[in-house]
Amino acid sequence: MPFGQWLAEGAFYASVLLAVILISMIIRSRLWLGDYPEPVRRSAAPPRRGEKAAKTLLDIAFKALWIGYPVFSAFLYKAAMGRSFTMWICLAHMMTLYAVFVAARLLLIDGILICLITPGFVRVDGTKDTKESYRDFRFYAKKALGNFVLSAFFSLLAAGVLSV
Repeated sequence: MPFGQWLAEGAFYASVLLAVILISMIIRSRLWLGDYPEPVRRSAAPPRRGEKAAKTLLDIAFKALWIGYPVFSAFLYKAAMGRSFTMWICLAHMMTLYAVFVAARLLLIDGILICLITPGFVRVDGTKDTKESYRDFRFYAKKALGNFVLSAFFSLLAAGVLSV
């Protein structure tokens, strides 16, 4: 599979994950409280009843997609390539998917939506006085770098297992 097809697949993968993030933010932005800067987290209103269970379900579903799709895609790619499939091809394929998602989230959700526009649905209840804290792009960039490193770890692990 050429790199261009990997990028197209990464765009599809990122679109699905970004849709999950956006829809869940519209429903209840507090479910993503851990992804906001510290001043926002400190000033947020206490959680509502049932919110912890909803967050747990969202975390499980999101992480299953975040980790599972690239592994599934690499597995299908291995089946299509046969013996020419290597650990390095698998690693490059999975890292391309993760890189497209991390970049898209940083630019579209964190950069444009939260930092520049900051519409009401992304603001967490009780954080009206911390509007400027939402615009800390450096915080979101550090978080994206951490997510990319974590993605590299999962990719390396999966590539090792799938190339056997």
